[in-house]
Amino acid sequence: ATKSDIEKALQYDLSVEKEKGNDYAGAAKQATELLLSREDSLERVVRLFSLPPITYACEAESSGWFAELHRVAVIFLNISLDKRPNLAIMQRVSSILQGTVNTFQGVIKELSQDDKGIVMVGVMGLPPHAGADPALRACLASMRMSNLLSKMGVNTYIGISMGNV
Repeated sequence: ATKSDIEKALQYDLSVEKEKGNDYAGAAKQATELLLSREDSLERVVRLFSLPPITYACEAESSGWFAELHRVAVIFLNISLDKRPNLAIMQRVSSILQGTVNTFQGVIKELSQDDKGIVMVGVMGLPPHAGADPALRACLASMRMSNLLSKMGVNTYIGISMGNV
């Protein structure tokens, strides 16, 4: 859908809803349904929010090449902060993690916070960037993340695990 298609749908829905006495109720839903009715638009939107391994798996499943095992390395990185971080620090930490994992052709599976602190789980060796030696890439990425974060005064604890998935 083009920008003008979306604007037309929203304007139409807005005028219809105003005639019914609603300010905007249901207009967003109808506009979304209009967009979702176009399969090509839906696929483009979903691809924007899908990790490359997920997209690869969907394409591989439809082509019949889905049944394969990969040797992967999983990075567990725990971030220990002495004080409550501000948004700027967390944005920089997130940027370092994403940039480093992407540089070594990996994927961040999750970045979460719980009672034990902030934890990142990253994976090296998943398609479409399965590549050679995911263990080496995981070690190099871990060392780089640790070095960059320590320069910011952020302490990290890192573990790496290997296995077939």
